[in-house]
Amino acid sequence: MPTNHIFHKNIFHPRNRTFLYPAVFFLVTGIAFRLWLWVHPIEQLLAWTIADDGFYYFVIAQNIVSGAGSTFDGIQLTNGYHPLWMIFNILAFTITKNSFNAIHLLLFIEALSGILAGLALAYLSIQLTNQFSLGLIVLALWMFNHRLIAFMQNGLETGISTLLLILSALGALSLMNNQNKNRQLVFGILCGVTILARTDNVIFIGLLFLAVLACNRKPKYLLIPGSIAILILIPWFAWNYYHFHTILQTSTTAITNALQIRLEAQSGIPLTTSAAIAYLVPRWGQTLIRTYFLTALPVGPLAWLSALWLIGAIIISVKSFWRISAKYNWLKKQPHPNLMIWIVFAIWPLLFITIHVGWRWHFRSYYYASLSPSITLYFGTLLWLLVKNKGWGYLWASLLLPLLLLSAYQFGQSPLIRHQSTMLHAASWLNKNAQECPITGAFNAGIVGFYTNGTVINLDGVVNNNAAEAIKNRTLGQYAQKIGITCLADKEDYPYELLEKPEWGPYRPTDQSPLLWQEQHPYSAATYRKIYKIIWPLSN
Repeated sequence: MPTNHIFHKNIFHPRNRTFLYPAVFFLVTGIAFRLWLWVHPIEQLLAWTIADDGFYYFVIAQNIVSGAGSTFDGIQLTNGYHPLWMIFNILAFTITKNSFNAIHLLLFIEALSGILAGLALAYLSIQLTNQFSLGLIVLALWMFNHRLIAFMQNGLETGISTLLLILSALGALSLMNNQNKNRQLVFGILCGVTILARTDNVIFIGLLFLAVLACNRKPKYLLIPGSIAILILIPWFAWNYYHFHTILQTSTTAITNALQIRLEAQSGIPLTTSAAIAYLVPRWGQTLIRTYFLTALPVGPLAWLSALWLIGAIIISVKSFWRISAKYNWLKKQPHPNLMIWIVFAIWPLLFITIHVGWRWHFRSYYYASLSPSITLYFGTLLWLLVKNKGWGYLWASLLLPLLLLSAYQFGQSPLIRHQSTMLHAASWLNKNAQECPITGAFNAGIVGFYTNGTVINLDGVVNNNAAEAIKNRTLGQYAQKIGITCLADKEDYPYELLEKPEWGPYRPTDQSPLLWQEQHPYSAATYRKIYKIIWPLSN
């Protein structure tokens, strides 16, 4: 596309001020938001941003550094994590022996990754369109998106993974434009490291490989990148296969098996294909629709305002889209590199959601972070096309600001993970009553495991490969008794009811298992965090 502004190679040249000053303002303000969040105590952040699963990384890294190996409970080996972020965790807990300082260091790395991801995405949007105004819009949307700020400081791999996804796209675009060996080398390294950041990133990397192939029509240019990526991945895959006889994390299907067993228990009959489809299709549709919340528009009861604005924006932007696209001939003898990257970012959310919902049967909220580059890029383009219409376009675009402010207020009033504060309180009770509960089981075990001095066993299989296998074999109750679990700590009656059901194994708690402690959910009168004392029967 032709430029609407010629950017001088000297970044501080007066010609660049039109775009440089706003960009610096967006960047500095975005950094300030993230630093403000970062300085808060961990106990407060676990009710705001840090996911329970993030504490799995912290505990396992502590155990590795202390010599207890890749374990969550100090006993059972696990591969329930993504290796690149675990390396960062190990380094953080090696550098500082204070656990909370290590976590703050990791959150700083995440925040920095989020900032760099925003800059990289803005740069990519300029590379794809030669429109510096679009780059500014993308940068602003990214830096001020309260949901992305929270996602990028959740203690998980989301920040570094998102950054690497964008860098891989830039690497692919560079390779499509020039196939020299240095670019092949860089693209291969980026691909390998991106998959180490999150295993499911292999889907995005596969799309990029297809894009490069479609653009250049010469497979030989993918031999070096593919070989380098495989070499980077071999140590992780080999370690997995040696210990667990699979190259993937065993935990990838643990929750899937649990969901399938619960469905069978509810229906009373074996799960059929038609029943599985009836369960999955609505969830696929709901998950796909919910990607819009990455725009930072209002959700919940105010979702209709978001839908109204998006529909109006699309209608108004159609005229700009056809007028601008008519100027460019993307398809000549072969696909244009820029077009191929646009296609990759369009297909990526659909494919990512389909595979997760169809194969794993669930889609956790922080998975959406992987889709944030696609949503931000296309949402920014929609806003850019909107203002190109002037008149109605300016008016409609001006309505976005109050909507975003309303959404930020809504988010602040009801953070998604406020309920996690009850996990901290449960851990405090367990520490005061260690003799009562020497070994505690929990399906959501991250926070409880980090803050409890005693042994905490993960029961959903995410960081416990033995529990994952027991769920698969429907012997979780037997496993829990064998390992010596004396108490259950989790939300509502969820774990207790599951262990009572015969399909979870022949051994289960008796009906007399006493309730030791409970605390009401901060904003739900119907939900409790509970701790049960388990009295196992002597025989079947």
